[in-house]
Amino acid sequence: MGCVQCSEGLAEFLQPFKRLPELPGLEHDPGGPVVCWFRNDLRLADNPCVERAIALAATGRACTFIHIFDPRFIDRSAYGRVTDPSFRLSIAQRKPVHFGNRKCGAIRARFWIRCVQALAEELEALGSELVVLHGRPEEIFAEYPQHALVICQEEPVSPEQCDVESAVEKSLAAQGSILRREWGSMSLYRREDLPLADKPGSYSGLASALGFQDVWTSADLTADAKQVPRPRPRPKGPWPKAPFGKADFRTTGRWYISREVLREEAATLSALGFSNEELSAALTSSCPEGGEKVAQKQLEEWCRTAGNDTSVARMEASWDLPVAKGSRSQGPDVMEWKNLSEGVGWTQTSKHLALGCISPRQLFWRTRSVQKHPGVVHRLIWREWHRLNAIVWGRRLFWLQGPGRVERPWKQDPDIAQAWKDGRTGVPYIDACMRELKATGWLAYKGRKTAGAFLVHNLGFDWRIGAFWYEEVLMDYDCAMNYGNWTTIARVDRGYAGNDFTDVGHKDLKAKLRAEYANDPEGKYIRQWVPELQNVSKEFLHWPWLEKKAPEGYASSLVGELDPFECDECGIKRASGGTLDSKAGMWYCETCVAKWKCEQDQKKLLGNLRQKGCRFPGYTEQEKSGDCAECKELGVQGFVDRFDAQFYCSKCWQQAGFARSEKPARPCPAA
Repeated sequence: MGCVQCSEGLAEFLQPFKRLPELPGLEHDPGGPVVCWFRNDLRLADNPCVERAIALAATGRACTFIHIFDPRFIDRSAYGRVTDPSFRLSIAQRKPVHFGNRKCGAIRARFWIRCVQALAEELEALGSELVVLHGRPEEIFAEYPQHALVICQEEPVSPEQCDVESAVEKSLAAQGSILRREWGSMSLYRREDLPLADKPGSYSGLASALGFQDVWTSADLTADAKQVPRPRPRPKGPWPKAPFGKADFRTTGRWYISREVLREEAATLSALGFSNEELSAALTSSCPEGGEKVAQKQLEEWCRTAGNDTSVARMEASWDLPVAKGSRSQGPDVMEWKNLSEGVGWTQTSKHLALGCISPRQLFWRTRSVQKHPGVVHRLIWREWHRLNAIVWGRRLFWLQGPGRVERPWKQDPDIAQAWKDGRTGVPYIDACMRELKATGWLAYKGRKTAGAFLVHNLGFDWRIGAFWYEEVLMDYDCAMNYGNWTTIARVDRGYAGNDFTDVGHKDLKAKLRAEYANDPEGKYIRQWVPELQNVSKEFLHWPWLEKKAPEGYASSLVGELDPFECDECGIKRASGGTLDSKAGMWYCETCVAKWKCEQDQKKLLGNLRQKGCRFPGYTEQEKSGDCAECKELGVQGFVDRFDAQFYCSKCWQQAGFARSEKPARPCPAA
């Protein structure tokens, strides 16, 4: 397979890797104790860091497993690089921007704690121990013995995590120790395996470069494609027994979180700095179990059931995915587009993947034998695309102007932003989405994207407010995925030639709400999360401001009183009767539908007459004069083509015959 050639240079693509020091080989090993530092790779299998540490422990080296809760990634902070609050590493003239939230909320932290608990129990069962600490890694490692070898998974998608690695490296160097960064298994491919001469210009371009024939429809690879590395098994041991010497933080309360505290979620959350109010909200919320065993069990259950489900699930209306039509096929949908519009998720492994309880390679290889493997591959390659973008873009990913350097006016109103976060916008579906997210740490992709578009394109707000809020609350928060998706939603991921994506007249929002109404006419989802609308009839539930006596808070919305029954073609409001185009979520009055229905019938009849070699009577409007769209002759007699609305001179019309009649008419919603 040849290397892909795209617009961005190879040097720029590799630069983020080259800015990191060369990974030291064993010849640079200082020879002292070994520390395996777990980060977002909380598993024992398919973990190069664990494999390396166990191999060194087998030679008689002292070895410790640790995990560190860094307060900078939990506490309340300004938006931006928490590892560089004074902007020494970026643009000194920048000012802190405060959006009023944490880096990690209590619900996400609770699941994180459960994953750490599970890892500690796994190591304990093997006769080893996980030392759990709360502090800045560079300060903690400053007290480790001299000549230590610290092994960790590098995370180049996050400038903040790169800063932490650099600070730790500097701290270790002062005592003759080194940090060995392993590429790890957070990506499908090893860095050295990427067959790229340049960074691909699109998701499809990346998939093609990796050898996928058509990642939108299948998981088939070309004959010379680079294979995804197989996941590595858990090392057999021997497993180290205890921490060592000066680094045994079990005897001090400075950073150490004891096993007794770790077993109690409330105590651990309190130790991490959460208030009683935050604890109460988190502990009353449902929280899934975490850890490697749970992740593997979930994957096995999915492979046994949904992964081989041959039933056909049909959406009554798609929403804003260009590929949503795939869910309307007659056979089983191996790509499973429909799940993006459903609230329960699909494989339900994203939260485990985010904390490294399972690796993408394990997902890839375990699902190869199931029918819906192509859908898994599609999503994993999408994840790879966001990771590569994050590595190349660096801190530009987090700029207001985004990687595309798009200049646009943005609003920042704390009260309105808080109303959006709390689910008090006055739009029932948006409110249901935001309340589910805040209460559970989960929201389906459809809801994430729709609520995000509402904030950015309907309210006109700074997209970073939404991205930072998702970072705090999403249980499956992933730096590259979250900020990559938000820059895409906000249309700042690349240059758009000055296009304005403001949802003028809120047509796009109304289309989404109509699609949601078609998919859930009873409003079960809204009733579940917006209890104050329980007694509203299904006729008005999705747009309660149309009811004569609207419930409190829903007489209007943050974007006014939307009229979902305003014809999207002619603009007639509250037209008596009409049709919902379920494929596009558009509403058309009876007059427009009748016109298009007539054109559809004419097109069908025209096709039949064409086979008989005669012209369809009445196909053209009356003869007119104008400028020919074909030969460009000016001021000539001719006809208007009803299907493309173009004027053609009599000569070009005669020469074209019936060829022009094959052009499709506007699709009729009633057809």
